[in-house]
Amino acid sequence: MNQDDMNGQEQYKEDFDLIEGGVCFVLADGSERIVFANKKIAALYECDTVEMFMQFCSANYRNLMEEEDYKPLSALGNGHLNHIPISFDYQTKNGHFRKAQGIGTLKDTRFGKAYVLLLFSVEQISSDMQIKDQTGVLGMHDFLKLALKQAEKRVARYEIRSFCPVSFDLTSFKEYNRLYGMHQGNMCIKKIATTITTHFPGALIGHLTADRFVALLPSKDLEVKLEHVCNEVNHYINDDGIRMKVGIYKPTEKDTLDSLRHAFDAAKIACDSIKEDGNRSIAIYCTSMGETIADKSYVLRHFTQAMEKHYIKVYYQPVIRTLTGKLSGFEALARWEDPVKGMIYPDVFIPVLEDAQLINRLDCYVLEQVCQMLRDRIDNGLPIVSVSLNLSAYDFDVSNPLDTIEKMVKRYNIPRTVLHFEITERVMFSNHMSMANTVHAFQQAGYEVWMDDFGSEYSSLNSLHNYHFDVIKIDMGFFSHFDDRSRQIITSVVTMARMLGVKTLAEGVETKEQVSFLKKIGCGRIQGYYYGKPMRYVDTFSFIHGKNFRFETPEEAHLMNIAERVNVISDSPTALFSFDGSNITLLIENDAYKRELRSTGTQGMAEANKNLGDSGYPFRGRFQRFMIKSFQSKVQETMTYVDNGQYMRVSAKWIAGDESYWIGEAHIYNISNNEEINQAKTLDNTLRDIFQFYEGFYMFERGKKEVTILQSSHPELNQKKIPHKINDFIAFFADNLVYPDDRERFFTFIHPENIERKAKMTGVSQSELFRIKNVDGTYRWEVFEALIIYKSTTKNILLCEREDIWERKSDRDVLLPVFCRSFGISGYNAIQPETQAESSLFRTLCEDFPY
Repeated sequence: MNQDDMNGQEQYKEDFDLIEGGVCFVLADGSERIVFANKKIAALYECDTVEMFMQFCSANYRNLMEEEDYKPLSALGNGHLNHIPISFDYQTKNGHFRKAQGIGTLKDTRFGKAYVLLLFSVEQISSDMQIKDQTGVLGMHDFLKLALKQAEKRVARYEIRSFCPVSFDLTSFKEYNRLYGMHQGNMCIKKIATTITTHFPGALIGHLTADRFVALLPSKDLEVKLEHVCNEVNHYINDDGIRMKVGIYKPTEKDTLDSLRHAFDAAKIACDSIKEDGNRSIAIYCTSMGETIADKSYVLRHFTQAMEKHYIKVYYQPVIRTLTGKLSGFEALARWEDPVKGMIYPDVFIPVLEDAQLINRLDCYVLEQVCQMLRDRIDNGLPIVSVSLNLSAYDFDVSNPLDTIEKMVKRYNIPRTVLHFEITERVMFSNHMSMANTVHAFQQAGYEVWMDDFGSEYSSLNSLHNYHFDVIKIDMGFFSHFDDRSRQIITSVVTMARMLGVKTLAEGVETKEQVSFLKKIGCGRIQGYYYGKPMRYVDTFSFIHGKNFRFETPEEAHLMNIAERVNVISDSPTALFSFDGSNITLLIENDAYKRELRSTGTQGMAEANKNLGDSGYPFRGRFQRFMIKSFQSKVQETMTYVDNGQYMRVSAKWIAGDESYWIGEAHIYNISNNEEINQAKTLDNTLRDIFQFYEGFYMFERGKKEVTILQSSHPELNQKKIPHKINDFIAFFADNLVYPDDRERFFTFIHPENIERKAKMTGVSQSELFRIKNVDGTYRWEVFEALIIYKSTTKNILLCEREDIWERKSDRDVLLPVFCRSFGISGYNAIQPETQAESSLFRTLCEDFPY
């Protein structure tokens, strides 16, 4: 507290200490800092002095209440600043849960514009009320008084374990009132009271505040009966978002009357612990729950102080580029080094700050620390690398992060390209449409946006589809059980990302085995304990020098980012390389490339790079000239050479970079025994010979709704004015080539939707016989086969036309009767076709081929 505040305290102290109620002044400048408090409000929080109260709440209005009850004072009162109704639950310094009510008004004070609040404990208010309220059960004051009396008797009779303090609460009861109205809310409260008293007749039950009930209930079959209570209340409410929760404190023989005074508070802590758990209705208090609540309270009350005194520090974890082994950047992470609690880890304070919607203040704090560090390095001529920072979903709820970032970047005058921002999938899920625009706005401004924890949520693939990320960070969960299945999944993710043009970073990497695997599959960057833990900024220098890491230059970073998009996981022997005008360095090779190299006696990329760097290597000059030619042409160049008695063919193509340093893609083949090529040529020639037996090939491109004539022997279809729209082409084909009696069947068969429907049922191609006009005007039977091209996005159809086998048989009149007799029939009536259309077709065939 500063000197002005102390003087102000003295000015108001005598007057406000006489008021029956707690008084405090809260600044209206947006900080909501408490600048005055009287003794009565300190007593409400079980604090002995005003100074103790101010320390307990960190002199901030927000810390006076439970998180879920907080709303800025500026948002209360519906614009009536002279009468602001206030109501909230709170926890005292001694850990008791209470409810406060009161009023506030906006006044000019010696501190400036401030809200003057007058608060009372509901327990105080209810002390003069009737014993039972509108629910038919005891109010707060009388319940607590009677409960303590019963507890005292049971302690004296050693029956302490026969009854349990129980706390009831509804999740999101305010939402229930908003949806269904205050009257229905009151009816719901009465329903809860009736349900509890019905299942526990004669028990001591109290209605403390709003939707909160407490009870002292028999321990026998307690949990079973409470499940019935929850089910009955939940069925009445019929809303999955509003559920009954119950906390139980089970006394032990070690409990005393003094410890039982806190039993209902412990039951409430247990109840609150499962508010976000949709699968549980009942929780039993354990010591760790109380510790969690204490930690949560400590974080909220000391957060501002921790930033002001820099107890919260920015740690940096290195990120390594797999292609070069160089340091490509850091991730900035917050660590809280508290003088009282020691190290408070993120898994403790981050969720608390997110729930209290204070995380944006932490993210802004970390951003400024990073900007200061980068500015210092620039001013001192030191190399800088990129830094990634985390953004929470709540950043986007309470502020515009991009505006904050832009202001900070301009203040410290640092390049945007060195700042990357990580967003979890939960952020995407919270507001799909606006986040798509936000991600685009970040990228347009010059910042990379990374998707953090890819694979940890159920809709990661949807997020990749809906948003264009620069990098996806593969969740460390894949490495906790590093088996064949996780390897397959990670490989698929990296391959998919490369196909989409998205870079990859694996986090949580701890072993050499994991690093080797990630390099092999082409994962772009690695972060984890294998390369270094998060550390203070001052410790990064000795770490980098100790590991002999070199900083990646901005030019290298640009080229490596492009190289990461090239997919090397294929059956084709593929490698990526760099060339600086003199030195050729292989960056990554796939297994196929390694096999081809081994056929010459070179065991892998390390040996190949050693050879290429050796001035005595006989092929070095030739390869250098080959690289220069590839750079100049910017197209794929090919060179054949003999190595260790093997004929090798290598191709290279420029990808990115200038003459001084560029990267390319290479393929290598051992062509000494070119049997595969000869086999391919044989197959190709065979297929070309088969095509002469077909009358036509027609591709139905359903996306374009057009037909492409690939081949046709019909003169009518080789004219320029043939319609190519699918329906028009079918009509033209039928009118000009199909026998009139067959046209109706032809239209039914050839309709694309009918073909696809039948293909789904049978799983095979569809075929049918029709009479088609010859060049001389006669008709002959031809077979039409329709094949679905399943790998095409629009399920295109290839229609193949060939002459029916019976048209080519010179002895068909002899063979057809034999064919029919092989089925034990004489005449077509004995055959049982599947459909009327098939029956008609068979009749027509038999008439055309009499026997």
